[in-house]
Amino acid sequence: MRNQGFMSTTLLLIGAACVAVDAAELSHESTWEDSADRIWVGPDYWANPHQDWRIRDGRLECLKAAPEKGRGAVDRNVHLLTIQPGPQSRVTMRVKLGRIRESVKGWAGFRFGHHGGIDDYRHSCIYGEGINAGLRTKGELFIGDTAVQTPFADPAILELTVEPVREGKHAATLTLKKPDGTVVTAVMAEYDSAKVDGNLLLVSRGYGKDRDGQFWFRDWQVNATGTDLRGGPEQSWGPILWTQYTLSRKVLKLTAQMVPLAPQDHRTVDLQVKKDGAWQTIRTETIDPLSRTATFRVPEWDDNRDTPYRTVYKLKTKDGKESTCTWAGTIRKDPVDKGEISVAGFTGNMDYAFPNTPIIENLERIDPDVLFFSGDQLYESVGRYGMIRHPLDLASLDYLRKWYLVGWSFGDLMRDRPVVHLPDDHDVYQGNIWGHGGRRIPARPNGKRPFSDGGYIMDPAWVNAVQRTQCAHMPDPVDPAPIEQGITVYFTDMVYGNVSFAIIEDRKFKWGPSSAEAQANPEAAVLLGKRQLRFLRNWAGDWKDASLKCVLSQTVFAQCHTVMGGNRVTAREDDANAWPKHGRNTALREIRKSFAFMYAGDNHLPTLVQHGIDDHRDAGFSFTVPSIAAGFPRAWLPKTPGRNREPGAPDYTGDNLDLHGHKLTMWAAANPIVWGPKEGDLDIMDKKSSGFGLVRFDTARQTYTIECWRLLGDLDDPATGQFKGWPKTISIRDNYARKPFGWLPEIEAGFANPVFQVVHEKTGELVYALRVKGTRFTPWVFEPGGYTVRVLQPESGKEQVLKGQSVAKRNPAWRPPAKPPTPLDSITLSGSIHQ
Repeated sequence: MRNQGFMSTTLLLIGAACVAVDAAELSHESTWEDSADRIWVGPDYWANPHQDWRIRDGRLECLKAAPEKGRGAVDRNVHLLTIQPGPQSRVTMRVKLGRIRESVKGWAGFRFGHHGGIDDYRHSCIYGEGINAGLRTKGELFIGDTAVQTPFADPAILELTVEPVREGKHAATLTLKKPDGTVVTAVMAEYDSAKVDGNLLLVSRGYGKDRDGQFWFRDWQVNATGTDLRGGPEQSWGPILWTQYTLSRKVLKLTAQMVPLAPQDHRTVDLQVKKDGAWQTIRTETIDPLSRTATFRVPEWDDNRDTPYRTVYKLKTKDGKESTCTWAGTIRKDPVDKGEISVAGFTGNMDYAFPNTPIIENLERIDPDVLFFSGDQLYESVGRYGMIRHPLDLASLDYLRKWYLVGWSFGDLMRDRPVVHLPDDHDVYQGNIWGHGGRRIPARPNGKRPFSDGGYIMDPAWVNAVQRTQCAHMPDPVDPAPIEQGITVYFTDMVYGNVSFAIIEDRKFKWGPSSAEAQANPEAAVLLGKRQLRFLRNWAGDWKDASLKCVLSQTVFAQCHTVMGGNRVTAREDDANAWPKHGRNTALREIRKSFAFMYAGDNHLPTLVQHGIDDHRDAGFSFTVPSIAAGFPRAWLPKTPGRNREPGAPDYTGDNLDLHGHKLTMWAAANPIVWGPKEGDLDIMDKKSSGFGLVRFDTARQTYTIECWRLLGDLDDPATGQFKGWPKTISIRDNYARKPFGWLPEIEAGFANPVFQVVHEKTGELVYALRVKGTRFTPWVFEPGGYTVRVLQPESGKEQVLKGQSVAKRNPAWRPPAKPPTPLDSITLSGSIHQ
């Protein structure tokens, strides 16, 4: 259900007030004359691009001209969201228009039958073509290629009728009138009825590069009849676009994403829950002026029950009246009693398959407990019209329009389950990002700022706004101090459904590989940085309310591809977490201490890998998920077949080395069948290995089941619906499969399901920490020496400490590692990472 209130579409006769249901008649009349002056043009419209339109003095104005020549999206347009005629429909439209400046050259008017490659009005708002009908300033009234000469009237009234005239044919008539209603001239053309199917638009096509104003419109009236109409008020959207939340340790955080509002509009949003049958406001928060978000933090949330909620905003009209708008959902209870929770994973959200209907429909059936977006929620080219880097206000509007497509696809899923977003390189308008501690990319003598030199290219205020839109609703950062330029951090943990998630920022602190610092001292190059390594070490020992662990990151700790874009890779890439090598090994050593599974994206290639540091398979498993719509696919096709493969497994599986020399065991890789992009072609997207991931965390058995679903995969046919090699189930102990030196004496805990922390007494370092089902456990260690074993029940505070433990049984197959572990600064263990 969309926002309640502020809907100007009139539903005259319809079978049911819902999306895409056959209707007999739908009508619309614009109310811009009653609207306050603002960029956002109303809930019934999608403007391309948003920043080039505004409402001012009661009329809709287009501000920017378009190139006189060029391919792609060149004109500016506004789509009507609530009415889509079909091949059997009759449509009439009327609008008053004129030039904002007399010097404007070009044309203005309508487009009908605008349709993209996917049969969805939202996709057609981004891609597709239709039939233009309008008035040219050089003195022509036209429909498509048919035109008649006429003096340009300013202002003018255009009336368009599109109606069936015989089987399979529609006639379109465009009439030009003066403001008093006098007919000036008319033009008519005939089309196949199939071309009438699609969106209805207002179009401004001014020429040049001006932002001083082009054409204006007012009094847009639409009436459509027919048995194949689609639309209705359910398809309006805004001013609250969607919400997203997390729930962890009884703290609820929720963000409402808003549209760009006017200075005179209210600056606050209310969060309400139902108590005693009535909605009650529990928090009121201010809208951030750049990100257009309002974020709520509610401690001591009752996480033992499902709680309906709604966010409420009161939108002002021109005369000061208010219209109440809402967006509702449910905060689900913490699923600690389920025994298994599922986390759906996504990456690489190009708009070729927007609005991602096959994925959404499958997710609605699966009903995952958590949504995890690992990065590249958008690309610079998403939504067409290029990108804007400056000035700050236009750059933020440009980003928001691209970001809004995420909510337009996934908003109905995000309203009632926790969501984790990790912004990646393209989210911050960089082809690659090595954040280098947050600095601005330094300028070289030639003035260029290569991404590989490390840092950010965009304004830090813009970067922070991007992070607010994607991360403000996530649990509080464990170490919130900003980095260089005042850029904020969000690395944190989340405990939900008896699973503890470490949410890391593996791009932000990482040095640029071509930076002066990395070139001068490559062994000092940073990957995660001391702050995040400290967090991971403490997190490894903190098992409160958790039976499984998982690290959520932007990319994978290896180069899990050998081919990209159809060409064989001839050199290593430093974009993934394979570089710097010592940083990668240090990170994996810390992560495996918690027996954590690793869940990531970015690679544009679904893979399931068991990592190795000193030996194959001595570290944890990682899953890189498919791109939602792969634009630049990659493949894992090593020259040397993998060793120790499973019987009948492909040659590319098994033990191998990545191009950095890291040991990895490839269990599955969904190599693409085709390479080239094509918007709207779901079959090609599917063959390029697009889709989504799903991990089922069985906290009772302490196992992970990894599923990898094709874009067009059939849930009822897992054999073909999933990529080859999936699903696979692993045990928690598979995530630290290093060969032990020996075993300490068996320990009988005095309480059920204890946590065992094994600490090396000489170094004081945590060897590992593990939740064990039952009461008995025989710890293993990786070198001789004395050990302290802490046996904890963190939920009750019970604890046993056994010091001076030594190996009781030696492993005859043990051999020392090839090289010693990379040391870290001493970090004191605590029972909770938040202490």
